[in-house]
Amino acid sequence: MCNTGLRPGEARQLKWKDLTYFKAADGEDAVEVFVHASHSRVNKMRTTVGQNTGAEALRRLYESRKADSGFAGPDDYIWCDTDGYCDQRVPRKPFNTLIKAAEVETDSMGKRLAIYSLRHSYITSRVRHGVDKYELAKSVGTSLDMIQQFYDHVTTPEMTDERTKVRSKARREARQVGAEGGDP
Repeated sequence: MCNTGLRPGEARQLKWKDLTYFKAADGEDAVEVFVHASHSRVNKMRTTVGQNTGAEALRRLYESRKADSGFAGPDDYIWCDTDGYCDQRVPRKPFNTLIKAAEVETDSMGKRLAIYSLRHSYITSRVRHGVDKYELAKSVGTSLDMIQQFYDHVTTPEMTDERTKVRSKARREARQVGAEGGDP
């Protein structure tokens, strides 16, 4: 979810046939994830793309599942219990176990982390990397308004450069006025 922006319920319903691996434009491995309308909170079919670390993690999980339990067929759930059934506690329960073991159950503001935090991390990361907000909204199955409402506070390097450029231009103009004998 941290590499795709999926909601927990969407991730829980994924089957191996919903994944397509490919090489991204930068040459890195990536995975396209198909989200069925019936599994989406907004009842809309979509695809999203998982970054290289997500693609690699899913490949390792697939190989492990194939070797251990055999639940690696196209119609098998990715996040299943030991009998191959879609487990409503997955991926929430393993996430909670992990953050407890790592002693990072809260964020820097003291708010308890939840599995949904992974979705927020993905969206924040994509905004920071300059992904078009409209395309991002389509990819994660939300509206542009929601992206703007919850993530407009995220600063990208380009935004910082733009703000600095404006400030620097104003300073240069003030210096020029002062050098020409006028009041800065």
